[in-house]
Formats: sequence, structure tokens, C-alpha cells
Amino acid sequence: MTDPKKGYITEVPYPNVYHRELNPSFHALALNANGLSSPSRVTPYTYLELGCAWGLSTLIHAAANPDSKFVGVDFNGECIAAANEIAKEAKLTNVEFLQADFADLPDRVMPGFDTIVMHGVWGWIDQKGRDQIVRILDRHLKPEGHAFISYNAMPGNAPVDALRRLLQVGFELGAEPLFNKVNAGVGIAGQVKDNGARFFAAHPMMAERMDHMIKPAPRDYLAHEYFNADWQPFYFTDVQAQLSPAGLAFAGSAHLLDLIDDAQLPEAARNHIAGAPTIGTRETLRDFYINTLFRRDLWRRGQVAQTKDSQDALMTTKFVIGQGVEHFDRIAGHAMLGEVRPKADPGRAVVAVLESGPKTAVEVSQDSALAGVELGVILETMMVLAAVGAAEPILPEAGFAARKESCKRLNMALAQRTLSAAKTGGREWQSLASPVTGGGVATNAVIQAFILAGHQGVEPMAFAASFAPDDAPAADVQEHIRKLYEVFERESGTTFGNLGIV
Repeated sequence: MTDPKKGYITEVPYPNVYHRELNPSFHALALNANGLSSPSRVTPYTYLELGCAWGLSTLIHAAANPDSKFVGVDFNGECIAAANEIAKEAKLTNVEFLQADFADLPDRVMPGFDTIVMHGVWGWIDQKGRDQIVRILDRHLKPEGHAFISYNAMPGNAPVDALRRLLQVGFELGAEPLFNKVNAGVGIAGQVKDNGARFFAAHPMMAERMDHMIKPAPRDYLAHEYFNADWQPFYFTDVQAQLSPAGLAFAGSAHLLDLIDDAQLPEAARNHIAGAPTIGTRETLRDFYINTLFRRDLWRRGQVAQTKDSQDALMTTKFVIGQGVEHFDRIAGHAMLGEVRPKADPGRAVVAVLESGPKTAVEVSQDSALAGVELGVILETMMVLAAVGAAEPILPEAGFAARKESCKRLNMALAQRTLSAAKTGGREWQSLASPVTGGGVATNAVIQAFILAGHQGVEPMAFAASFAPDDAPAADVQEHIRKLYEVFERESGTTFGNLGIV
């Protein structure tokens, strides 16, 4: 159930999820938003993902950037075999998946990498594993290259660490198989909560977590998040100190909502943080004010210095919108002080202009609907749209045809697997690759069926219905598919057309 060498659950692989902060094109936007220069979006680059699981993110980025080189590493053989099979089927010749332990990589003959990424891995392995990651960064990250490292953070996870100890009491008492043990852990913790334990009264957010665990949370996610032998949240300065020997300096958050301080911090807190003498002090103060649970950090090898060119780069970045103006009222993100929304004026007008196709802030400002609106206000609105996930930066137009063909091959391979899984109850791949953004787009099985039907030239609703589980009532299936297809027909031009998927 757990590998004694790594202390990591291997009986079930990690859930198959795409994270936009792993997208190197998104890194460029985040670096510019942090006031730094960014890598060229035109020059081919090399990219390594550590702990790639099923390889979904690496596959998507490889398909969307066929002139660059990608490597994904994970010790789970089932995941690596599946990723390599999909890469072969999609004819992706620029990606390689390796089944390997991190200890094998520092001395392995590999190219230098412009980008090295890992999601969550830092806190799910032991200190020896983290030391190996630092060696990998030291040996294989190029000068001026950057790394993305996300991890459970302190102080927000202090009560989560305590909850995890309680969950493990039941886990150790439970009988095999793995999910029975997970359910036993959740059951005992839930009973403690229901019996009025003062811990949950003192930490109401942990009571909310328990309510989420008891029914809706996927058991494979819970197994990896709470029941690995090694699980440790970190203060920023501890991570900073461990990365320092590899020459990495903090380059800012890749989570754009973190950069909208008005949504995260009251004025007194902002003023206090602004007077901090060091980056470590500043980030520590900020994490305590916000009670940070999860950090998504970018690190640069070499000197990190603010540059005026970053603002010019933001002005010339083209953004694509994934939803029409009729959905404007639904556009929102969540920060510590509540919801973050673009202001209705000029937000609606900006979304309406972007609905017709990707544009820079300067190009948006030239539309008559934005006459009299300052360029800085328009850019700020577009950055808020990006921060809440309603807009994405796009790749250069050069090379689009090759990117679209490569993404189409991958998307067809992913959709075939998702539809087969939808019928049999297997693992679905619920993201497709966009040749416009270079990243992933969340889709469900029925939408993937419509897209695949379009590529194959068959009737979409009947095609989608053919993948429904055999025990599903036919009338219910047909009605559900009919409603989704009405929305798909009406909105696919904006939702998927602008993203280059249809």
C-alpha cells in the first residue's frame, strides 16, 4: 500500500488533474505581473516535470509546443506507461516519460532545462527526497532558468496537520484494502467532530473539511493528501533556505490572485508588509495575515531584479476569453477577503471585445466601447480576468497550424479514453489541449464526445449517447445530452473556438 522506501501511497495513483500554473506560457505572464522579465514565448525551450503522475500536464504542454522538449518523471509505472502510450498514439515526438526515483536523476545524462516544475510534491516526500530535488535543480536547471514549486504552507495548515494525525488513527485501525482504511480514518475523525470535540469548535474550518471528506471528496485524492507517510507543510523561509544552495531566488507567486492585495489584505496589513526589510520577512508576514494554506511559487536561478520592461510586456500580451459576455455575472474568484470580480464598468465591455478574438490591452482600448477609458484600467481589468481564470495569455501566432494539428491528435486520444471510461466507470481525462494558450481546458465526457464527433464527421448527440453506461435510462441520457448540445452549439465558438479546440 505504501512504498517503504518512499513512504508514498502507490496502490492508487494521484488524481488526473490539470493545473494552469504548470503552463510555461502562464509563467511568463506571472513573472511579468511580478515586475520581472520573462522567457521568450517564441524561442523553443526544455521543460521537466517532477512527479508528473499520469502526465496530463506534460502531454498538454508538449502538444501545444511541438518545437520544445518535455520530460515527465514519476516512480509510478502504471502512470508512466499510460502517458507514454498516449504520447505514442498522438505522435508526440517531443516528450519523454521516465519511471524513476528522484535519487536517480541528479547524475542522469539529461539536457539542461529552462523550466522545472512540480505540483505539491515538495511536501509529500521526506527530507531526503527534497534534498534530491535541490540536487536536480542544481544540476539540471539552466542559468536564468525558472522553477515552479507549489506546496502546502504554514501557518494555514497548522490545524490541518493536527486533523491529519486524527485521520491516521482510524486509517491505522482500518482493514485493507486502501479505501476501507481511508474511510475508517474519515469515519473516526467524523465521529470525534460529531461528539463535540473542542478541536473542531476551535477550528471551524477543519469541521468544514470533515463535512467535505465524509461524502463528496474522491478517495484517491484523500489517500494522497492525508495518508502518505510523509506530509509536511512549510513556512516560506524554510523553503527559501533549502533552495538557496541551488542558486534559486524567489521570483513571485504564479497564482495571480495573490498579486491583487486589495482582495487579500486590509490596508494596515499592506502597509506593514511594504515596510518589511527582506523577502523572507515580507512573505512570512503576508502568510500570517492571509493564513496561507497553499503556495504556488516561481523561483529564478540567478539574480532577480525588477524591470520596467515587464509593464511593456503585459501591454503587448494578447489574452483570449473563454466565455461570452452573457456569463459576465458568473466571472469571479475567491480570495481571503471574499470574492474577486472584474468591475462591471469597463469589465463587460472588455469581455465583449475579447469575445471576438484574442487582443492586447492596447487593441482592446481602440474599440469604441472603451472610448475614454484609461489604458491602465483596461490592463488591470484584463489581469483580473486572468487572475480569476476567465482569460488566458496566448502563444504567438507563428506556428499555430503545427500546434493545432498536434493538439488535435492529443485531444482525440484523450477523448477516446475519457469516453471509454465514462461507459465503464474508469479514469477520465477531463482536460484538452489548447494550441492558443498552450495550456489545458477543462471539459467533461459529453463535451469531449461532441468535439470528437466533429473531428470524425459523425452525428454528435447519437455519438455521445453511445458512450453512456449501459444501465443508464435512455430517456434521461438523451435529455441530458440534448440540453448540453444546445449550450455547446450556442457557445462553442467562444468557449472552444477561441481556444482552437474546435
